[in-house]
Amino acid sequence: LRDIGDARIVIEEALSAPHTRSAGEEDRRSRFPSPVALAAVALASAAVTYGLGAFASRGRETAGPPLFDHLVRLVASPAHEFSPVISPDGKWVAYLSNARGPTDVWLRSLSGGDALNLTAALGLEVTALDAIGGIDVSPDGTQLAFVAGTPGVTSTGMSTFVIPAPLGGSPRQLLQRAQGMRWSPDGRQITYIRPGGSFGDSLMAADADGQNERELVRHEGGRHIHWPRWSADGRHVYFHYGFQTANAEQTEIFRV
Repeated sequence: LRDIGDARIVIEEALSAPHTRSAGEEDRRSRFPSPVALAAVALASAAVTYGLGAFASRGRETAGPPLFDHLVRLVASPAHEFSPVISPDGKWVAYLSNARGPTDVWLRSLSGGDALNLTAALGLEVTALDAIGGIDVSPDGTQLAFVAGTPGVTSTGMSTFVIPAPLGGSPRQLLQRAQGMRWSPDGRQITYIRPGGSFGDSLMAADADGQNERELVRHEGGRHIHWPRWSADGRHVYFHYGFQTANAEQTEIFRV
């Protein structure tokens, strides 16, 4: 039988079948189940066993790729829009865009309305690169982290700033000369990259306020670290490890 629904149909048909009883059979039937009833119980048992087995088998199957029934375009302009992050409550998306010329941090509500530029009036030069790590949102959805510096600063000299989310406000510098910052799942720690150019990059960690800094991976000549990510339990940090600053060559994935 295909499933328990088929078994139910068979059982109902068997129980509703007409049957003529002879004298005294009623007394025997009260003491012994009829062959029809036994068959129905056997069928039900087999169907349940099969169903449980199929359920367990499905649980052991490797999950396939995600399926998408439709796509919704959030932004539509000739600008370069990249490095999106979605809020923990799923209500808005922040991203980098050069829609006004220089790159800024923008935010768009998924319920509709115009996108909001959070950094246009801050006097900061937001990084136009996303090879190292892009932007991040805190686990409670109240802060956005982005990489910026004073106008004219080199890319390796930029620092990490945080700004209130989702409406923006006054930014504050959280980390000096640091990029690719990511909050841990519980929001108590951060990991980030200290770029070193030809000397290689270092992977760092600290408390969420930037204090108690420690080195997770020491810089090595020519090796660059990009896109750090915390594991769900907060025990590991995964990262790209390679020799190209823009991930143009083969890279490897490490964890620490």
